[in-house]
Amino acid sequence: MANLLPRNPEPPARLIPALLAVMALSLVWVVLVSAGQVTEVDIYQRGDQLQVDVVATDLLDQRTSMTIESGLPGTCVYGLRLEDDEQQPVVERWVEMSLRFDLWENIYRLDGLGGPRSFTTLAAADSAWSRIEVPGFCAAARLRSDASYRLILTIAVQPLAPEDRERLSRYVSRNSGGGGEELALDVGKVLARLFRGTGNGKRSGLHVGEFFRLGDLEVRE
Repeated sequence: MANLLPRNPEPPARLIPALLAVMALSLVWVVLVSAGQVTEVDIYQRGDQLQVDVVATDLLDQRTSMTIESGLPGTCVYGLRLEDDEQQPVVERWVEMSLRFDLWENIYRLDGLGGPRSFTTLAAADSAWSRIEVPGFCAAARLRSDASYRLILTIAVQPLAPEDRERLSRYVSRNSGGGGEELALDVGKVLARLFRGTGNGKRSGLHVGEFFRLGDLEVRE
C-alpha cells in the first residue's frame, strides 16, 4: 500500500551543517542569562589599587552541567562595574572562566583568572569558578575623596567557551550561503544591557552594592 502521508522535503546537503550550527547558536542565546546567587562581595584597597573578591553559588544549572559532562566547554562571565553617584561608569571589567571535562584524562579543566587548574569532580570545579579575586580592579587615584561610588556585579553562564563561539560564528558565516552576514555573540553587549538603568533610576544585576567613599574602604597589606 502506498504511503499517502506527505513527505517532508530534506534540506540540501550543503545547508545541513549551517542549520546545525544555527541550532547550536540558538542554544547559546537561550542559556546566556543572569545566573546564580552572590553570597559575598568584598571591595578594599591594597596598595594603590582596589581589589574585589566575589563568592557566588548555584552557577551551574542542569543544562550547563550536562554540556560540560559531555566534553563541551562552559563559560562563566563576571561583569563588574564601578559607577559614581551620577551612575557614570568609572571602570568596567569582564572576567571569563572556561570549564571543560577532559574525557581522556577524566578531569575537569578550568581556565581563566588565576591560571589553568584541574579538578577531579565537577563540584570542586564549580566551587572554584564561583570564587574570584580581581586584583588591580581600579586605581585608587581614579576615585575622588568627596564622591560616592558603588559596585554592580552580574554573572552569566553559557555552554560554549569564547573561542568556540568565534569558531561557530565563522562557520555559520562561511556555510550559510546567504549574503555573508556573520552571526556573532558579544558577551559584553549582552551583559551591558543588564547594567543599564531600568527607567526608574535603578540598576539591574545580581549584586548592586551600597554607595561608599574611598575613605570608607579597608586598606589591606
